[in-house]
Amino acid sequence: MRTARPGRRAVVAAGVAAASLVAVGALVTTAWPSGSSDGGASPTAVERPARATVEVTREDLVVTQEAQGVVEFSGSREIKSSRPGTITWLPDVGTVLTRGSTVLRTDDQPVVLFLGETPLYRTLDGSGMRGSDVDVVAQNLVALGHLAAFPPGDVTGPRFAAAVSRWRTANGLRPVETASPDGAGPTGSQTDHEPTGAPALPGAVDGDQGGAGAEGTASTDGESQEPVVPTDDQGGEPSAAADAGAVEPPPVRTTSTTSVQTGEVVVLPEDVRVSAVLAQPGDAAEGAAVLRVTSTHKVIRLQGDDVPSAAVQQGGEVTVLLPGGAEVPGTVTEVGTTSEAGDATTSVLVDVADQETLTGVDSGPVTVRVTTERHDQVLAVPPAALLALREGGHALQLEDGTLVPVETGMFTDTRVEVSGDGVHEGLKVVTAS
Repeated sequence: MRTARPGRRAVVAAGVAAASLVAVGALVTTAWPSGSSDGGASPTAVERPARATVEVTREDLVVTQEAQGVVEFSGSREIKSSRPGTITWLPDVGTVLTRGSTVLRTDDQPVVLFLGETPLYRTLDGSGMRGSDVDVVAQNLVALGHLAAFPPGDVTGPRFAAAVSRWRTANGLRPVETASPDGAGPTGSQTDHEPTGAPALPGAVDGDQGGAGAEGTASTDGESQEPVVPTDDQGGEPSAAADAGAVEPPPVRTTSTTSVQTGEVVVLPEDVRVSAVLAQPGDAAEGAAVLRVTSTHKVIRLQGDDVPSAAVQQGGEVTVLLPGGAEVPGTVTEVGTTSEAGDATTSVLVDVADQETLTGVDSGPVTVRVTTERHDQVLAVPPAALLALREGGHALQLEDGTLVPVETGMFTDTRVEVSGDGVHEGLKVVTAS
C-alpha cells in the first residue's frame, strides 16, 4: 500500500495557522510584556506623556497702557515789529532763527535776533550807560565776535560804541539819523545822566565823547569850559525882552553808527522756529504781529479722554514708540486741561531728553506707553501654570502631582505674581502650555 501524502490544501492551512499564532504572540507580547510570579501574564499601566514644566522666577512686573500722542514744537509766541517802515522781507515757515539771524526786513533794513531776557527799550550807545538791557546787547556783541569782553554791570564806553559800529557794518545797517530840537546836536538817549552833546576828542573811537559820564562841553584843546550864558547889558540874567526876541535855532540833524535803536533788534530767550507768517511784504511794520514762532525743542502732547490716569502725574516716566519702531524714554512735564465746545479734556506734555532721537519726526502721531502699575522683584509664573481649586483659590502643581496653594497678585498679559509657603525662585511647576 502506498502511504498517502498530505495535499496542498493542508500545507496552506498549516501555514495560515502558524502565521496566526505568531500574530497572536506579537499582540500578547505588546499588551503583556512581563509575566506574573506564577508564570502567567499581567498587564502594566499605560505610560503618561511628559508634562511641560516652568520655573518660578523673580522679576519686575509692569502693567502698561498705550495712548496716541502728537509731536509738536513747544512754546508758541508772536513777534511784533516796533520799527517804522514797510515790511520788505519775512522768513519762511520752518526757518530756525538763531542769535544774529534776520527776523524780518523793514525798508530793506534787517531786524536782528539777540538772545536774552530783557528787551531793548531804549537807544544804547557809548555814553556811559548801564543796565540789564545793556548787558543783553553786550553779551550778544561778544557772542557774535564784535566785542572782546563786557563784565555784567559794566558801563558803555568807546569799546562798546566801536563794537556796535562793527555790528552795524556787518549787518548792512544804515547810520541812524538823530535831531536835537535845541540845535545842540544829537538828542542822545534817556540815561541816568545828561548826554554831553560835545564833539569827539581827537583820536577818539567812534562814539567816544571823551569818556563815560563826562560833564559839560569840550573845547578844541581838550580843556573843559563852562557854557556861555547870554546876559543883559548889566551882566545879570537874560531879560524878558531878550527872551521875547530870541529865535529858536533849527534842529541839527546828525547821523550815528555807534548806537543800537529799539526797533533794530528782537530779544528772545532762545533760538526759535517760525511756525506761521502773520504779515506779508508791503504791510506797515510798526506794531504789526509779523511771525508766530516756537521753541526748537520737540515735545509730545497727549490729549483726550483716553489719556491714562497714570500719565496725569508731573514727573512720571513714559516710553515713546517712534514710527520706525524705536522706543525712547520720556517724562511728563506739564499737565493741564483744554476746553473745546464746553468739554474739558486732559492735556499732557511729554518731554524727550534725547532730542536726537526725534530727528525727522517734526509732527504726526506717535504711541506713548504709560506704566499704570508696577511690582518689583516678585515671584511670577505664566498664567497657564495656575490651577483653580474646587474650594476656591489657586495652586501650582509639582512634577509629582503635589498641589501647592498660592496667593495671586498682579496679572500681566504673560505673567502672574504668586506667593505662599513652599513657593520659591527656581521651583519647577507644571504648566498647561
